Amino acid sequence: LLGRWITMAEIERNAIATRENFRKSMDEAGIRFSCCMPIPPYVTFEDLRRASQKDAGIIPFTGIDYVHRDFEQTLARDVANGAKGLKLHGIIQRMPLTSGDVFSAVEAFVPHGLPILIHCGVFSYYRGSRRENEEPEYGKVQYAEKLISSFPKARFIVGHSGLFEVNEVIERLYRYENVWVDTSFQPPSTIRKLIRAFGPEKVMYASDWPYGNRLPAVRAAKKACRGDRSLEDRIFWKNAAELLKMNV
Repeated sequence: LLGRWITMAEIERNAIATRENFRKSMDEAGIRFSCCMPIPPYVTFEDLRRASQKDAGIIPFTGIDYVHRDFEQTLARDVANGAKGLKLHGIIQRMPLTSGDVFSAVEAFVPHGLPILIHCGVFSYYRGSRRENEEPEYGKVQYAEKLISSFPKARFIVGHSGLFEVNEVIERLYRYENVWVDTSFQPPSTIRKLIRAFGPEKVMYASDWPYGNRLPAVRAAKKACRGDRSLEDRIFWKNAAELLKMNV
C-alpha cells in the first residue's frame, strides 16, 4: 500500500517540474547550481540546454536516445554544447545497463572525462497499464556492477546510492575506484555509512528534485556531517565540482 502511495505521489510531483519551480526550490535551499538529468525521449539534452540558457544555475547532463544510434557524434556535440555528464536510466528507458547499446554509448562517452550517472535501485514509476513502460528489475545493483567493472576508466555516480538496495551497493561497489555515490533519499545514518565505505571524496549531496525535496536532503547531509565544515564542503560541492570539472 505504501508503495502505491509513493508512486502516486511521484507522478503528481513530476507534474510540477517546471524551470520556475526548479529555481524556487534552489533558492529556498540556498543552492546556486544543480545538475538536471534528461531521460530521452521524454526529456532531452536540448530541453535542458535551453533551460540552462535562461537559468545559469542549471547544469545539464545528456542522455541516450537508443532509436538514433549515432552515439559518438551526438555525445560529442552535446558535450561541446555544455553537457557536464551522461545520465542512464535502465528502468524508464527499458534498457539494461548490461546491454550492447549501453556499452557502446559509455565507450563513446568515456574520452570526454565527465561522469556517468546511473539510476540504481528497484523502483516503479507508473501504475496500471502504464507499467508496461518500465522494467523495475533493471535497477538491480548487479546491472550497475557489471557496467562499472567493464569500464574502469569511466567515472560512475551511483544514483540514490541504490535506494532501498543501499546496503548491497556498499557491499558490492565500495572496492571500485571509479564509483561515486549520491545521498538522495538516504537518511543521516546511511550517509555516514556511505562516507565510511567510499570515503569523503566519493559522496555527494543530491535531492532528486522534484521527486525528493531539497531542504530535507540538505538537513540529512548536514546531520550526517555532524558539524564538520570541511566534510560539508566536500559533500555539498567540492566533490561534484571536481567531478564536473567546474571552477566555482
